[in-house]
Amino acid sequence: MTRITESMLSVEQYSEKEHVMKKLISLLLAVLLLCAAGCSGKGDGGKITSQKENNPKNVSGKEEPETEYEPPHDESGDTSAIIAEGQCGDDVYWRFYEDGVLSVYGNGDMWDYSYSEDAPWMGYKKSFKRLVMTGNLTRIGKCAFFGSYGFTGSLTIPGSVTTIGTGAFEACNGFTGSLTIPDSVTAIEERAFSNCRGFDGNLTIPDSVTEIGRSAFILCTGFTGSLTIPDSVTTIGVGAFSGCAGFTGSLTIPDSVTTIGNYAFDGCDGLTGSLTLGNSVTTIGENAFRACGFTGSLTIPDSVTYIDPSAFDGCNFSNYP
Repeated sequence: MTRITESMLSVEQYSEKEHVMKKLISLLLAVLLLCAAGCSGKGDGGKITSQKENNPKNVSGKEEPETEYEPPHDESGDTSAIIAEGQCGDDVYWRFYEDGVLSVYGNGDMWDYSYSEDAPWMGYKKSFKRLVMTGNLTRIGKCAFFGSYGFTGSLTIPGSVTTIGTGAFEACNGFTGSLTIPDSVTAIEERAFSNCRGFDGNLTIPDSVTEIGRSAFILCTGFTGSLTIPDSVTTIGVGAFSGCAGFTGSLTIPDSVTTIGNYAFDGCDGLTGSLTLGNSVTTIGENAFRACGFTGSLTIPDSVTYIDPSAFDGCNFSNYP
């Protein structure tokens, strides 16, 4: 008969304790996993969600924060059914309505998007008819409405906006009315209105703007009136108004401008009057006024230190060269 020793009893007791501990640890891990799963979901909170299952996901790369309050009131006045809605800024929201109206409203800056990362409403762009922006928006994000060719009518930028981001309205060539930029805007970034061919009438840059970015209005061929650049502008970027063939009359570059970029007014052949350059201009870039239709006089100030040989190719000034 096998004799049970004290050491064998200790091992058996230890094994039983080990088994109990393992069960307790497994149970604890299961509880922790369940808690983690429950806490990982955002919940409804104040987050706005789609009204349809096929709403395109938010691919802005920005985490939509939970909010504990109702979003600002949508002042668009639209009463048709809401197709989808969401968030596009820390305190900025959007709604797309059944009648084709896209409403963007709220406070502060919109989030930025990109050419490869669409804004969340772009899945509905084929149904767009009108854009309404209300509230106290301060910045229109990069590529926010890029390629939204369905918008029609005029476009009014809200009076609270200070910056129109890169490519914000690029290729929105369905607009067929006027473009109104308020005097709150200080920067029109590159390609902001590039290829918006439908805008018509005059274009007045407000006297709050200091920078007109590269290709900001390139190929905006629909403008049919005068172009007014205020004396607050210091830089006219490369190709800023290139291909804007509809502008008419004379053009005055204000004293505040120091540099006129390459191709800045290339192909603006509707300008048939005189060209007056301000007293601070130092550089006139390559093809800056190539193929413009000027037939009046050209005024070049003493401040100019460099004129590219191609700057005025195709122009027919009465006193130059």
